[in-house]
Amino acid sequence: MKPQVIEKIASAVVEKFNSSITKSDSLALLEKEQQQVQKSINGFLNAIAEGVVTKSTKERLLALEQQNDVLEENIALEKARQIQPLEYETVKAFLTYFARKKYQNDEEKNEFFNSFIYRVVLFDDCVYIFYNTSPDVPTKVKLDKDELDELKSPEHRKSTQLQPLGFKLGANGGG
Repeated sequence: MKPQVIEKIASAVVEKFNSSITKSDSLALLEKEQQQVQKSINGFLNAIAEGVVTKSTKERLLALEQQNDVLEENIALEKARQIQPLEYETVKAFLTYFARKKYQNDEEKNEFFNSFIYRVVLFDDCVYIFYNTSPDVPTKVKLDKDELDELKSPEHRKSTQLQPLGFKLGANGGG
C-alpha cells in the first residue's frame, strides 16, 4: 500500500467514524443543566458585586456551587462512557503497521486476524464472531445454521476468492 493511499483511507475512516458519533441525550441534558446552574451562579455573583448580600444569597450560592460540582462529575462520567472519536494519526499508524507486513508466516497472519476478531465460538447450529470494535465490549455477530449453509453453497464459493487461512489459536481468540 502506498503512503498516499493509506492517507486517503485513514482520512475517510476518521471522517466516517467521527461523523457517526452522536452525543447521548443524557450528556446533552447534563450539559444544559450545568449551563443553567452557571447562569444562576453568575447572577448571584453579580448581585453580590452590587452589594446585595444576605444570608439566603450566600446559602443559595453555596448550594448552586455544590450542584455544579455534582454535575461536573456526572458529565465527566458520561463523557467517559461515550465513544471516543478516532484520530487521523492513530488510524494512519495502524494502517501503515499492517501494510508493511509481508504475511509470510503464521505469527503475522495471527496478529492481523486477532487485531480485528476477538473470539469465534462454534456451536452445532450457529457461530458467534466477536469483533474488536470496542476496548470494553466486543461486537457480537451470530450466524445461524441457515446462514452457514448458505455460505457453504457452491454458488457462494465460486463468487469469492478468499480462502480460509490456517490460523492457530491465539491468546485473544481465533482458531
